[in-house]
Amino acid sequence: MPEEEVLAGDLLVASLLLRDAAAGHRVWLQQPTENEPIVYEREIHLPADDPLDRFRPNDSSDYYVHIKGGRRRRERRHEELIKDFGLHVVTRGYQPITQGMHPRDLVLRRPAVDRQRSWLVEGKAVKRGNTTQAVREAVGQLYEYSYYWHEKRSEPKPHLVALFTEDIGHYAEYLEERGIASIWRTEGGGWAGSPTAVSWDLTSAA
Repeated sequence: MPEEEVLAGDLLVASLLLRDAAAGHRVWLQQPTENEPIVYEREIHLPADDPLDRFRPNDSSDYYVHIKGGRRRRERRHEELIKDFGLHVVTRGYQPITQGMHPRDLVLRRPAVDRQRSWLVEGKAVKRGNTTQAVREAVGQLYEYSYYWHEKRSEPKPHLVALFTEDIGHYAEYLEERGIASIWRTEGGGWAGSPTAVSWDLTSAA
């Protein structure tokens, strides 16, 4: 038997592979059958009403930087968070949009439920367990983007969603009181959220 640390690392890799495979399977289920209508755009044929048509998350793979003292690995936890959540909400009837939305992380639409309003999502990687900083940044950016990118453009005020890499504890109630739904990744790789997030069918109860 390998050492405990080696075994734990192998199990973690295996669980991440299974998670990605499950996400890929969910996306595959969204693909059109042979009988579904196709629309043509600039010589590229796309399935009509493809929910992933405008979902182009950034690369989530790790990268390296060269600093004094050597080479250091950096993670793209934020990009991975947005990508995985975007694939998740498709299975709940939402259309995730990143294309043309910068500096906003993610915008969701759900024509079958509300054709007017959108869901504005700001993702935050909780660093070194500092939920306070992550929540502060999410609140500031959600209010700013809602005002300048939606309300000032005469668009309906969007629903606000703060997305985190881990449980934010009592801050979920704090965000609820300010009209912001919160969602976080669970230890098993799933998603949990506040009562408002559950009411919007974005995730299950915490």
